[in-house]
Formats: sequence, structure tokens, C-alpha cells
Amino acid sequence: MSNILLVHSSDGRDELLHYSLASLNLYETEKSEEALEPKLLNADTFSCLKCLAWSADGSSLASGNFEGRVSIFAVNREDAPFVSMGDLLPKQSRPCNAIAWNATHKSVLAIGFDEHSTGMSLFIVNLTRCLTCRLSASSKRGLLLCPCETSEKVQHMCGPGESTDSIVWQRSNNSVLLRGASNTCIQVLDLRCGVRPQICVATKATYGLDVDYFRDTLVSSHYVNVVKLWDLRRANHKLFAIDTPSPIVKTAWNPNRSGSLAYLYQSSNAIKTCQVWCATNSSERTLASRLLPSDLFHLDSLNTFCWLPSFGDYVAAANESQGVAICRYGQSDLLAWNANNELAFSSDSRNIQTKAFVDDISVVMKRRAQAGYGLPDGMVLSRHANLCDGNEEMTWLWSWLQTAWKLQEEEQVSLSGTRFPGIKAVLLSSVNDRCMSFDEPIAALTKGVCRQISVSQNRANCLTLCGWDEILKSNLFSADPVLLKLFQNGDFERALFIAGITKRLPVFRNLLSEWAKPPEKRYNDLQSVMALILATPCYSGSFSAWNATCANLQATVENSYLKGLLSFFSGENIDAAVSIFLLGQFLKIHVISVKHVCFY
Repeated sequence: MSNILLVHSSDGRDELLHYSLASLNLYETEKSEEALEPKLLNADTFSCLKCLAWSADGSSLASGNFEGRVSIFAVNREDAPFVSMGDLLPKQSRPCNAIAWNATHKSVLAIGFDEHSTGMSLFIVNLTRCLTCRLSASSKRGLLLCPCETSEKVQHMCGPGESTDSIVWQRSNNSVLLRGASNTCIQVLDLRCGVRPQICVATKATYGLDVDYFRDTLVSSHYVNVVKLWDLRRANHKLFAIDTPSPIVKTAWNPNRSGSLAYLYQSSNAIKTCQVWCATNSSERTLASRLLPSDLFHLDSLNTFCWLPSFGDYVAAANESQGVAICRYGQSDLLAWNANNELAFSSDSRNIQTKAFVDDISVVMKRRAQAGYGLPDGMVLSRHANLCDGNEEMTWLWSWLQTAWKLQEEEQVSLSGTRFPGIKAVLLSSVNDRCMSFDEPIAALTKGVCRQISVSQNRANCLTLCGWDEILKSNLFSADPVLLKLFQNGDFERALFIAGITKRLPVFRNLLSEWAKPPEKRYNDLQSVMALILATPCYSGSFSAWNATCANLQATVENSYLKGLLSFFSGENIDAAVSIFLLGQFLKIHVISVKHVCFY
């Protein structure tokens, strides 16, 4: 068994306990100019330890073994490292599953045992008298508290015929204890009201209970190969479930960042971290993740880990053969795009030029934004400009930047709450503004290689909005939130153009047929023709699609000249280029200025 525990001692030192191969090692972290290094202070031999817990002030240590013995030690950093202060034993021999010290009352200890048909499984013990004997512990006088059921130190006990799989104290309320019971439920016990559960969450995920350092209502637990996250304010429904390919080894909340959880599963060569956002609206819950691979720690494999709270975002990891190692978990990274669309990072006061990277969708999005999303340019652009009275800006008619601005103005909220945060993050900056700073980690950096890029925290909406999802090739235009919003607001021309310019011809025809149904919402006929003109290049080489579109558009217009012209276009073998020319001549004959046609 291998286990790491961390204490943030009152004198400002971070110390680690690593139990491996029957050896319990005490480490102190030393900070150099570039990194943290673990320094071995002392070691001792212990057999069959199943769980460890270190008091908040670092003065005492509790260990539980597979036979149920709970041993209390004073921590000595000079001579003998762990001096026995006494033992606690249950009446029936059974494994000790969990131990948790109360952070406020350092002499209060919660102990959870495996189930027994006639015994309790959870004990809240006050060790005041035991701990006051630690000064005389150097004389090897131990204080035996056995059995713990009859000890005057027991304040509370519960769980008859059940097992206590894991326990954790709330950080802001020293009277509230969370208990995972028998693979059936998570109980919230307020000891001021006895041991009757105040909240009971039905779930099999009762192992590894942990509470976020900044929000006591945000709880994590796991069962076999699933990590579950809960909000105790809405405990009937889990926030997230994270599946892993093998059983979970450990989960732990980041003590320096709200909503940041790390987890490790068996045979994994990386610690995974996820950032949880929980808005009031369940649809705004998001989960982003990144990796801390074993090579960052210079270890061959990973058996366990823990956070280092005093030094910011540092993580300690260990395995049985190589001991303990520490690496930095950065969170204030800066992503920069140079003129050649290459990536550069500023991380932890260091500038890193990426040597290689794999194009993530965020890279593709940025490049498409800079390329105008495939809108025509060069000779095609000049030809369109002639049709639009030389107004080149009108040729570009729509832009996703404009759409994003409009959505942002409507929402009047921050990035985390906007309807399409991915679009806002990528597109609201100018195309020439090639540098963005994000509070959330952008990538895991190793030797200048960008392993992962994730600009958007809501990528599904971002893909859908940009029209780059396979589902948008279907006939159901309602799958696109932008088209649906425009259509419901009567902004048919822009919806038509967006569908046409992104080459979603079935959607285009669907919009036209839907538009023909409510005559009271029809816009000026000439506006529809302009939308068709600007979408025409997408039909090059597809005469049948062009003919079908013109036939559908014919049903939406009332002008007899346009109706006849569209009837002509709907015939077979009518080239789209000829159609553009004829439509342009029609506009000139009727002296219609495109500048007065409002598509925005």
C-alpha cells in the first residue's frame, strides 16, 4: 500500500507522510529558486496500515490498520519520528476504513470501521487526556484506550450493522461530519443535533468523501471507476459523474482554487484535474479537465498524490519504488498567437514558444475567424462589390463577430454566464488581437510542447453556433440555436444567408418553405433576393440544388417580375453565375440601393 498525507503546520512548513512497503516516511518540502524538493526527515517501520490522518497542527498522527487498531502518535522531527501515545480498539476485530481529525478541536477524532452485525461503525472520540500525555511520551508511557466503545472519550457513535466507508469534516463548521455508509448513501451529520442524519443522499459512491475548501456544499465521492460530484443544496441530483477506465485510487480538492478537483485511477500515468462551474441554471454547469502526466514528476508511475497548500499550485505524487516528487500545477497561463498562427505561452513568469502542437478545434476556430470563415475574396469579392453598388462591406453581409456582439449585448453578463461563452472567448477579440488571458488553465506544457488547447468551456454550443457540427447537415434547422433564434425573431434574411453561406442547402430550402407559411412576417421581396445573391457562389456546380432553391423562393415573393424571374431560374441547367447577373440587372433596373437593405 502507498499513501501520502499532507499537513500545513502552524509554523508554515509543509510536510508529507509517505507510507510504502511497510515504511512510514516523513518528508519536509524545501523551496529552491525553480522548484520544490521533498527532503526525507525521518522514517519508521509500520505494518498493515490502511489509513492515516494528520492533525491540523501537525503535532499528532493517527493510523488505522486492517485489524481495527487505531494508534495515536506524537510526531517528532528530530529523534524517534513517531512516539506512541496509545491505541483505540473496537470490540470486534474489523478493518479501520477511515480517520478524520477535526480541524478546530484538535483532540476530536472521527473513526470509521467496517461493518459488524452487533457493533457500531462510526465513533467520535475526544482524546484530550491522551494528547496531554504527549510531553511524557518520551518516557515511552503509552495510554491505552481499549475498547473504544466503553471509553469515556467517546462522544458519539452510530451505524449499527453498517460499514463506514469514508468520513470528512466540513471545513467551515466543525460540528458537521459527512459519512459514506455501506455503499448505500452519504449522510450529513450535525453533531449539535445528535447523530441523526440531516441530509441523506442515496448513492453507491460512498468512498473517498471530500469537501471543497471554498464551498462546503460541493462534495466529491467515488465508487469503483466513477467519481461523483454533489451540491448538498440540491442533493437529490448529482452535478457530474466522471467515468474512468479503472478503479479510483484517490480524489482531492485543490486547497488554493475553488471547484478544482484532482483524481487518480489505477494503472494511470497521469493525475487528472477538473474545474467545476455550477451556475443556478443546470444547463450552465460545465466541467473542464487537464492532465498532470507522470513525466512531469519524473516518475515511472503514479500510485497516489496530494496538494501542497502553502506553496500555491504544487502537487506531490509518489510510487512505491521511487518515493515522492513534486511539480507545479500552473493556473495563470497566457496564450498568444503570433503572425504565423503559432502558439506561445507565458506560464509561471516564463515564456515558452511551442515547438509542436496538435490542432484542437479552438485553433481551427481562430484560423477560420482570421480567414473570414470562407467568405469569398479576390475576384469573387470584387464581382459581388459591383452588384452591391461598390459597397464592399455589404458583400460580407454577416460576420460571426457581429453575431457574438449581439448575443453579448442581449445577455449583459460575463463570460461564464453568456449563452455562447466559447464564441465570446474566441471571437469577441479582434482578429488582430492575437493574445488572450484566461483564468482557467489553457494547456499542459511540457518542454515547450502544447499537449492540449481548450479555449471554450462550452465547446458543443460553440461548434453548433459556428455550423461545424455534423448534425447541422440534417434538415432540422432547429438544431442550430442561432438560426432558430433568428427565425423566431423574424430575421429570415440573415438566417437564410447563414444557412446558404455555410453550404447547408437542405436547411436553406427548409427555411424558405417555413418562411412561405406566415405571410404576415414576410420582409421586402428584394431583401430575400439579396440574401440569395450572396449565397449563390455556394451552389457552383450544383444546378439541381440551385433550381430547387429558386423554386422554393418563388413561393415567398409577391412581386410579379421577381416571381417570373425565379420561375425562369428554377428551370433545368440554369447556371448560378447567369442568375447572379440577371438578378443584379433586375436590381439596377428598379434602382434599388442595397445600402438601404438592412440585414442586421
